[in-house]
Amino acid sequence: MVCLSSRGPNSARLLRFASRLAGRLNRNWYAVYVQIPSEEPTVIDATTQRLLADTLTLANQLGAMVFTFKGQDIPDTILRFANEYHVGQIVIGKPRPIALWRKILGHRSVSEQLIHKAKGVTVVVVDADAEEKLATEIAAETATKSSPSATEPRRATGPVGRMLTPGRILIWDHPVSKQDILERMVAAIKAEGVILDASSVVSRLREREERGSTFLNEGVALPHARIDELEAPHVALGLTHAGVLDAPTDAPIDVVFMLLSPTRDATAHLRLLAKAGRLLQGRELRRALKRATSPDDVLDAIERFETSGSTAFAAAQAASKGPSDRVLG
Repeated sequence: MVCLSSRGPNSARLLRFASRLAGRLNRNWYAVYVQIPSEEPTVIDATTQRLLADTLTLANQLGAMVFTFKGQDIPDTILRFANEYHVGQIVIGKPRPIALWRKILGHRSVSEQLIHKAKGVTVVVVDADAEEKLATEIAAETATKSSPSATEPRRATGPVGRMLTPGRILIWDHPVSKQDILERMVAAIKAEGVILDASSVVSRLREREERGSTFLNEGVALPHARIDELEAPHVALGLTHAGVLDAPTDAPIDVVFMLLSPTRDATAHLRLLAKAGRLLQGRELRRALKRATSPDDVLDAIERFETSGSTAFAAAQAASKGPSDRVLG
């Protein structure tokens, strides 16, 4: 994960460093901005808002999953996120020099606090002006220990499409609230014979939303929870063609992927969540889902995308359109 600030002087370089590092290690990566009370949208000036919006947009363009969390304690919020998402490396920019008198009073930068508090995670403090050399060194040093060992048992969850059934795919053609989405999707999973307490599961999902929204600026929502009584992971998919009423994101939410997993298997939970995140970053698939009018349309699109890959899927989509469709596309 890469930690972003509202007015970081080298945010673009920091993001490109993290993007290259994640690419070399073949890992998903997250861009996380912690919004403290003094940086509420109603408080910060227009210039800072624009700089922050540009930074988050660039993170999205570079392939990161972008999260904005509200919190008073920045290091604590970062470490809670790292723990929940099993982050291996935390990337943060080199702090500005701290005045001597503030050091005497015990003041420490966010990066220093992360280094002091972090357990089981590598904190990478990047001098953005020299990030190219550092990225290469870190990738070479961590590639072996960060990748799964040859003896580690693989947990094959199978393609996302195989976990979906028509009954677990919901399509809303009218604006809908978060609460209704969560309740309806949990009910769809339970309706297929899954033993769970629906109201308790919805409460768990709401608690997770309060810690940091899973309704992301990319127009995708990934609500998820780990549930004690489950024996296997279960998923549901929702298409919100008219948007979500109470999700103030930069782009309207049009796809909601819900994941419920057993409490005991955090690794499988995160792998499946990452798989869904990668799947829904496919631009051609997203376009196909926006046109979908039935669960069968959704299953067909996901199956084609997962079996053929993004390039072949895009070619197939183009071939299936008429001349006017190609121009509009």
